[in-house]
Amino acid sequence: MRLLHTKTLELSEFLDSNIPPYAILSHTWGAEEVSFDDMNRDHRTTLTKAGYRKIRQCCDKALLDGKEPTSKNIAFAELIAPLRVHFLNQDWVEIRTKEALLNRIAKISSIHAQILALPFNLSLATITQKMSWAAGKKTTRDKNITYCLIGLFRVNMPILYGEGAKAF
Repeated sequence: MRLLHTKTLELSEFLDSNIPPYAILSHTWGAEEVSFDDMNRDHRTTLTKAGYRKIRQCCDKALLDGKEPTSKNIAFAELIAPLRVHFLNQDWVEIRTKEALLNRIAKISSIHAQILALPFNLSLATITQKMSWAAGKKTTRDKNITYCLIGLFRVNMPILYGEGAKAF
């Protein structure tokens, strides 16, 4: 797992079970997003991209919430796995929590509220359930549906960034 340090904005890789606490940023793609490659290069060009502000504000929010590193991982399981989910507007103001929006999220996602409400072990869900969760998912990038399935089925495989629809 690669995590972005909230203070230094440096990427670190964690290969074992010593993964520190982290937050996940789920977002919609916009103009001039910062890529993984951008974060590994000279930050001067990264700073000029419109998407950089989103990363910086996510790090600031994570620091306020007591998290050292933060990750920019995108996965469909982010609604199921975390104990706490906070929905924020574009100004980084909390709208509501997953708990407060549970029934609405269940209706929109077709994931039963009981699964969303508990720390849920994905291995208890059937293949049919997992595929039904992914079936109606709309993503702004073709490859993201593949990453959703990788998370739901806990498949471990290398991801080639930039592969687009061929990811599936």
